[in-house]
Amino acid sequence: MIKIDSASRALRLLQKTGPVDLIIVDLVMPKVNVFDFLKSVKDDKMLRRIPVILCTGDGNKDTVLKGVSLGAADFIMKPIDSAILIKKVEKIQEKSPGAILVVDDEELFRDYLGNVIKFSGFKPILASSGKEALTLVDANRISLVISDVKMPEMDGYELVKNLRVKHPRLPILLMSGYVDAAPDGSDVLAHADGFISKPFHNTDIIQEIERLVTSSG
Repeated sequence: MIKIDSASRALRLLQKTGPVDLIIVDLVMPKVNVFDFLKSVKDDKMLRRIPVILCTGDGNKDTVLKGVSLGAADFIMKPIDSAILIKKVEKIQEKSPGAILVVDDEELFRDYLGNVIKFSGFKPILASSGKEALTLVDANRISLVISDVKMPEMDGYELVKNLRVKHPRLPILLMSGYVDAAPDGSDVLAHADGFISKPFHNTDIIQEIERLVTSSG
């Protein structure tokens, strides 16, 4: 949890670090129009998917409607009841996409794809091997796994088979720069949810992410 005492500082931090799981912001702060802050978050491609809860001591209906129209996920009245807040957070998290797990043994490409994912508004988690990926899937809320096919020790196909044992409904997108790694229509397509050839355009991989995360939601 990160605590920030001004909306402008929060926006700068978010634009620097990328998506977080949730924003909780007070409606009343000195010299700050929180609705402008909310609009800035929702207009930013990298930040727009972050759910925002507005805290207010004002039960005015127009205030609530304005916040909802600008993209607020929910409101909570002050003084805040922690039990109510926890329920609201849990409900929002159930509807929000989890992280995108990128699995690739090439560090430069792994970092590159992680940045593409971050700037498209999703939270990336990076793994350098199939074994590490299995551990991360068990420890995190993952909406999609994007894995290279050609990797030492555990290749992408073996990773898919291992994931399907415990996570049969988790979307998996395979990728490869080797022509002979493309699926032939049988075993791979039966277990993975898609395949994309390297190199690919950013728009192509984002389109695939949008398709698979939306279909799994």
